[in-house]
Amino acid sequence: MHRLGLITGDPPDSSERTLTTLPWADAAVTALARYRQQQPGAEDLARVDACQTTPMEMLRNPHLKVRAIENELAHLFRTFIASLENTLDEDSARQVAYAAGLAHGTRRLSTFLRGQALPGGPESMARWQDTAHASAGARHTSALFARYGHEVVEVTRTDDSFGSVGKQSPTTQAYFDGFIDGYKTVDPRLSHAEEFRRERPDGATEFVTRFRYTPET
Repeated sequence: MHRLGLITGDPPDSSERTLTTLPWADAAVTALARYRQQQPGAEDLARVDACQTTPMEMLRNPHLKVRAIENELAHLFRTFIASLENTLDEDSARQVAYAAGLAHGTRRLSTFLRGQALPGGPESMARWQDTAHASAGARHTSALFARYGHEVVEVTRTDDSFGSVGKQSPTTQAYFDGFIDGYKTVDPRLSHAEEFRRERPDGATEFVTRFRYTPET
């Protein structure tokens, strides 16, 4: 993983590329807008976060349930990282985190490519990114939709659950390094990934991940 930090504008090669979304993005815009409109309000989400909802509320409103599951997965990940950092020395913590990320990244991408009968490469990665972010809860929909070209896939987001947006500890970085290397294990054309932060015109900061591919032979 190449971490480029905060970038003003865009990397120099951006003007030389034309990236596009997958055809399903246009058709899904309306569904995405409707999904976001259906999300509970801030007060209800805060109640879910504080474990103040009842079983009946969860059964009546699946969005509350998704939020609770999303929270638990995030807590599980952060607890795992914190336990490594509190139990092991830094090098050992990073080694274990890297191994876990490697196994997880390998399993996720290989399962998707096999299930969809896809060959790998940029278009397959764009399909995987959209599928993963559409299925991971409301926070992750900020990453929809991936854009791709012949040798790059770009994913831009403002939020997620797992700590991949914002400052990361060395152990967290090691986990995501392993995760990307797991992708590379499955798809040999994937050269590396790079990530950076970029300020948007509205003043918000967006987090960009680019997957770089070697030319197709």
